[in-house]
Amino acid sequence: MIKKIASAAAVVILLFVFNTIKAQGKVELPASPQVPHGIVLFTGSHALHHPFELPAKTELNEADGSISLHTSVKNHSLHGSWKSYYNAEQLMDMGTLVKGMPDGLWQSWYPNGQLKSVRNYSADLLVRIQQDVSLNHPKLSKFVITQRYKQEGNNVLYVLRSAYSYNRGNYALPHQPMELVKQNASDPFNYHPPFNQSLHHGMYMNYFENGVVKDSGYYKEGLREGLWVHRADVRSGTWKGMYKHGIRQKEWKYYNTTGKLLLIVFFNNKGEEEWRKTL
Repeated sequence: MIKKIASAAAVVILLFVFNTIKAQGKVELPASPQVPHGIVLFTGSHALHHPFELPAKTELNEADGSISLHTSVKNHSLHGSWKSYYNAEQLMDMGTLVKGMPDGLWQSWYPNGQLKSVRNYSADLLVRIQQDVSLNHPKLSKFVITQRYKQEGNNVLYVLRSAYSYNRGNYALPHQPMELVKQNASDPFNYHPPFNQSLHHGMYMNYFENGVVKDSGYYKEGLREGLWVHRADVRSGTWKGMYKHGIRQKEWKYYNTTGKLLLIVFFNNKGEEEWRKTL
């Protein structure tokens, strides 16, 4: 009798695990970014810049209580080093801007000192890709992202906006850099960078507040490339798989929190799911 009860309980547990894995497989696969309705890219030289009201040239060293900002302005755009602080000892974010565009390593932190995000950008590549897209030559394209733009439209170009890369919260864009810093300090689980346009090129990482990695991988000329890792939350398992030109490819595997493989999903070269297998 005890053996029969144990067997029945095992069946119930297996069914629960199977259904949970199926649900996780559908929910946690990283979704393709969708461009909000009405956004038009490359409509003019000022269309994508942050709406800061800035002088022609100055050094900004501002403070409001413990919160502070240190940066510089050139030709009415943020230019040079950017550093903001929660307090005298704890950085909020740090990076370099070139004519209002991020260039090189950009990092942000939680108030407890834990690293929140790591980005690598290229201002030069961003300008070159903008030019390539604007020319819209019917046959010649210097970049893969331009080729995809011709085939798929504006959705692809959404990766050039900061909203693609950060959870920004439902806030109106402030008109002064210090107001932006205060806004970020008041809601450390969202983040609005001091730029609206950017091009990812290099290492990319997101962390949860306890230090667990949320996302990790590389970008090449604005698109995800190579092996990536995704985790929905600190209690969930991990997805691992490959991107090529920003499109999921071949086998993506889902592991539980103990590292056991539970699910395999196969994508064709268009990023479309062809089959899945639970283990």
